[in-house]
Amino acid sequence: MREAGGGGDGPADGVSRGVAAGVITSATAIAGQRPGAPAGQLLPIGFVDPGATLTTRIYALTSGMNGPGNFGWLSWTGTNNAGDLATSLCTPNNPPFTLPRQFAGDPGKTNADDVRACLAQWVENGETILIPIVYAAGDPASPPGCQTGSNGNNFTFCIKALAAFTITGYAQPAVDQINGMYLGTIPYSAGADVPSGVTAPPTATDKFYYFGLAQ
Repeated sequence: MREAGGGGDGPADGVSRGVAAGVITSATAIAGQRPGAPAGQLLPIGFVDPGATLTTRIYALTSGMNGPGNFGWLSWTGTNNAGDLATSLCTPNNPPFTLPRQFAGDPGKTNADDVRACLAQWVENGETILIPIVYAAGDPASPPGCQTGSNGNNFTFCIKALAAFTITGYAQPAVDQINGMYLGTIPYSAGADVPSGVTAPPTATDKFYYFGLAQ
């Protein structure tokens, strides 16, 4: 960037400066790790923690093994409605929350056209999406008041972490298995809010980080 009133290239210190009407302004680029994810960027799919995960490996995000009548769908509002599920899939609308957090399950398979269309959107565009990682049903390591389990409309999921995936495909006609390529787990601190602020500078191997400007 070229400095106002000067020649040559901009400064090499990473600070952008400008002069307008006698007012000097400056901004510095900053980056850092996020402990969670911004509100409105999670898909309502509960991926049971598999333990060790391998980057670029394809995983079955849902496989009908969560519990009786449940196939991995979460409901941010507690409703069991295909239209609400499609909205949360097409235009992510999760609320902010603190990890770990329990949410209601959205029971049953679904073959609604709009749900399939929303999943097809993510398969076709190949964009990175965020998926909640949940405790397995009955996991004794689940914290008090946050459980994955029960049945039917009473089923709940306890979210323990967040992970990044690209959706690679799903079963037809009823969407009862969604496959995704694992890209990495979002770092967070227990008890941190989602969304939350920067916690540390990024490392050379970070795939997920915050970038912004500070005056």
